[in-house]
Amino acid sequence: MARAERIGWRVAVVAVLFVVSPLGPTPSALAAFLDPATASATFGTDTLAAPTNVTTSLCATGFTASWTATTSTWRTGYEVQWKLSTSGTWNSATTTGTSYTVSGLSLLNTYNVRVRAYFGANWKSTFAGPVDVFCTL
Repeated sequence: MARAERIGWRVAVVAVLFVVSPLGPTPSALAAFLDPATASATFGTDTLAAPTNVTTSLCATGFTASWTATTSTWRTGYEVQWKLSTSGTWNSATTTGTSYTVSGLSLLNTYNVRVRAYFGANWKSTFAGPVDVFCTL
């Protein structure tokens, strides 16, 4: 009797995972649900599309990056990254809007900015950009 209960519990857990998973009941979707870090940015037939048309305002010691929203229905917000063009380290921030203001930059330097959409903690689109912005007087 105890063995039958244990087997029944395991079957119930698998059934719940298939029902809760937004990815559908396929083996790869189940694996993505169990370990989202290894999943791609595809949900069923809807791919998490990158935003488009990234632009920046004029830069003195800061700039505003703007973009066209992604057409994907699977989107929590946007990740904006920027860096000094000669640096390999990206700074990062998130927003739910279609613009973000970066401040505290140095004059006479070129910065790169790029944007991507994200859904939850682990699914991210490809980046739009990078776009260069030169900070001048």
